[in-house]
Amino acid sequence: MAAKDEQPIQLQGFFNQILQGVIIASLVWVGGKIDRSSDGLTAARIELTHVKETLKTLAEDRDNIVAGMKGISLNEERLRQNDMRIQEMTSRVYALEKIVMELSKNH
Repeated sequence: MAAKDEQPIQLQGFFNQILQGVIIASLVWVGGKIDRSSDGLTAARIELTHVKETLKTLAEDRDNIVAGMKGISLNEERLRQNDMRIQEMTSRVYALEKIVMELSKNH
């Protein structure tokens, strides 16, 4: 009977390891820097803060470009690149917020 009771615990530990691996892989995929000595939740929160700050800076830069735009092709290209970065950073924020929420549930 004891061997039967141990199996779910072993499986739960196995699935927790898989979840941790998926979370770490997700952080790496979204460009997060992971310090192996810190736990995943701390790394996710630090990266989320960094990405949000970058997104805010990009949005402010975009507003400044639009405000000063006079049809110069250089500004149009900068604006296009900036919009792409804003989309990328927004996706990263959503992904990191989801990771932080998942990690918070386990702590």
